[in-house]
Amino acid sequence: MTFLTCVCCATQRPLNNSLALHPRKHILVSGSDDTSWKMWSLEKNTLIMSGTGHKGWLSCVRFHP
Repeated sequence: MTFLTCVCCATQRPLNNSLALHPRKHILVSGSDDTSWKMWSLEKNTLIMSGTGHKGWLSCVRFHP
């Protein structure tokens, strides 16, 4: 069983604005204030891929059906 832990300091802005779980796979996507997104394997606890290039922070991430 895999557990996901998010830790935020009350004196700093949260790094992740949005999280989304894949509906059928053990994959998590995070969107961040630094304009990046990351896709994580929850089974292997590894980063699958990431991306940057947005002009502003990401307020929402989703999986397209």
